[in-house]
Amino acid sequence: MKKNIILGTIGILILAAMLISFSHFKNRKPINTTKNIVPEQKSKNRKNTNGQATVVWNRKETFTETQGDYEFFAYKSEDKKNSWIYQIKVSKQGTKQELIIPKSIEGSAVTKIGADMSKEEDFEFYQNVFGTYVEACHGCDGSDKYIHNIPAIHMPDTLIEIENSAFSGLDSIRTLILPENLLKIGNDAFYSCDNLQKIYVPEHYEGLCGDSVFRDCLKAEKINVSEKNKKYRTINHMLFSKDGSTLLWVPSSIKKVVIPENTKVIQANAFSYSRVCEVSIPASVEKIEKNAFFECAYVCDINLNTNNKVYKQDGTCIYESDSKRLVLSMVKDHKLTISGQVQIIPNARTVVGGFDKNDRDKIYPSDYPYIERADIPASVTTLEGFWDSFCETNEYSPQRIYFHGMEPPEHIKGDSEAAPMMATTVLYVPAQALNAYKKWYSGGQYKTFIDGKGKRNRDYKYCKSNDCIEITKYIGKEKNVTIPQEIEGLKVSSIGNNAFKNSGIVSVKMPDTILEIKENAFSYCKKLTSAELPNSVTEIAGRAFFGCSSLTTVTLPNAIKVLHRKCFKKCSSLKEIHIPETVESIHLECFSGCTSLENVTMPEHLEEAQGGIFKYCKSLKSIVLPKGLNYLSGELFMGCINLETVDVKGEITGLGFSTFRDCYNLKKLESVKITETIGFNAFNNCKNLEATIEIMPSCGGIDSDAFYNCPKIKVKNIGNAQYVAPDAFGKN
Repeated sequence: MKKNIILGTIGILILAAMLISFSHFKNRKPINTTKNIVPEQKSKNRKNTNGQATVVWNRKETFTETQGDYEFFAYKSEDKKNSWIYQIKVSKQGTKQELIIPKSIEGSAVTKIGADMSKEEDFEFYQNVFGTYVEACHGCDGSDKYIHNIPAIHMPDTLIEIENSAFSGLDSIRTLILPENLLKIGNDAFYSCDNLQKIYVPEHYEGLCGDSVFRDCLKAEKINVSEKNKKYRTINHMLFSKDGSTLLWVPSSIKKVVIPENTKVIQANAFSYSRVCEVSIPASVEKIEKNAFFECAYVCDINLNTNNKVYKQDGTCIYESDSKRLVLSMVKDHKLTISGQVQIIPNARTVVGGFDKNDRDKIYPSDYPYIERADIPASVTTLEGFWDSFCETNEYSPQRIYFHGMEPPEHIKGDSEAAPMMATTVLYVPAQALNAYKKWYSGGQYKTFIDGKGKRNRDYKYCKSNDCIEITKYIGKEKNVTIPQEIEGLKVSSIGNNAFKNSGIVSVKMPDTILEIKENAFSYCKKLTSAELPNSVTEIAGRAFFGCSSLTTVTLPNAIKVLHRKCFKKCSSLKEIHIPETVESIHLECFSGCTSLENVTMPEHLEEAQGGIFKYCKSLKSIVLPKGLNYLSGELFMGCINLETVDVKGEITGLGFSTFRDCYNLKKLESVKITETIGFNAFNNCKNLEATIEIMPSCGGIDSDAFYNCPKIKVKNIGNAQYVAPDAFGKN
């Protein structure tokens, strides 16, 4: 969901943690992307897959045109016949002027629009045409204070191609008329256009259309297609193939869908991210493609015609009649029960539903749908790849999977290296089959077993794993907690996911048998004032103490090598932290929002400090950076409004985006010799900083607003930078 994204899996890949840092762009001023980009090689005879001559663009020269509140930046083709608008700069914040794309730029017809991403190395994110970053997987939609009031877009019929994410985040447009000669629309081109309701597809358009273009347009209700269009047609405001046999896309706001008779195929992603609540599938459907119902969390009722010859429905599950392969499984009351007719669970997201009734009526629900338990019947004989993605839970809840068969199913990895289950899985099996499942799971990277009896003592729920105890839930009444060394004669070795989350404990003392503190173990323990961690602890997982707003004292173990993402984020009472010398890496936003943090001791041999570690630490006045920390990541000290001195033991060679943004009181910074890049807003509003920044010959460049409102900073040898954004020194 656009404005309330919560990642739905504890075991999500580290890449996602890195990419989420780009969400800061949602409120930043549009940037100018005029970098020194290497032009494509000339080719007079180059053709695309449609047999048309490919346009070769000359990126060495930029042409501009201004119309009202909009300034258009464009490249021209080598033959001067075409122009590509790669950026639109908005001069008036919150403009309500309609956006009229010109037909031509200095005599060259506008045939393409969208950001030039040819120099980007990672295409998990893009920019919209206004220069703001977009990353749909994490809700970063590119909307900001400059563009969110734009009421309409008018595109000329000269336009042939719209790039990925080009118009993402235009919150106020309601109607979209695609140009008559349009041939191509990139993915997420109109992602998260909040109020977009009606879409018109012209006669000649035959490119990809549907969820990949209009993702999270939550109010989309109608798509109208020209009757002359040879590929598409509209049936009941939904997009179909011309012959009506294939359902291609269901606009997001349609809540009740009765798929027409004669429909044979439901295409992949046809319902993806939709708000559909009720679905009726006719007897004529012969194929439901993989992920056709991806992320359909609102579904509460799904009905398959009993005369369908390819699929069958049993309770809340739909499966293939012949192969017994699971196709859809609906969550009910946060529980998922797989039909006893199912034999194969595929490597696909088959789950639908999950939201409670009160959340289904909200535009932006309060939480991600979750599954308390999933039951796998004895009939299931085969699991494919990452099969358990069918029952992913949110990041606050581990997967609890109940197997009812005496023999473990066969796990077919396919091309992947998938383990039978995710790391966070809690597995329940029949007691007499425990050894068989242990053997089955021994090939996986993780081992978690309990026998399903739910043993507990007076104060804890726990499970046995590898002859050790993991505490899974604190149910005691004591406010000052001392965790025991042993339970049932076994060492207590770990604090499980969410074990103390939201509890009212005031203090916690752990024994030296504890090796690991898992995700969210103490998150939102708002009364917790002190945590005594033994030196035996080698791992503190992400968000372990997130939101412990009363925590004033914590001693980090000397065995720790990594402080994971958001470990102590929003511990707003924490005043001092000593990071042990053993720590080599500090991950994303580890201490972000610790507004009372005054003193920090950094380890001398720190090798990595990821983005936003000290973001909004408003009480931090000084800090010493270790010698090996040369590149300062994005948002590292953003919003540290009382930070005055940064003692650099080594040499700063590069800065990410917004590294020192809004550090109003920062006065002195030495040893800055840039050999890499200076990111967007790196020193934005460091108005009292007296520093000399020396640009070295290998410097990659200086990005937009890097020195905005920095009148006392001197930049030497600026000519050494490979590129300098035109607004890098804005307001100076």
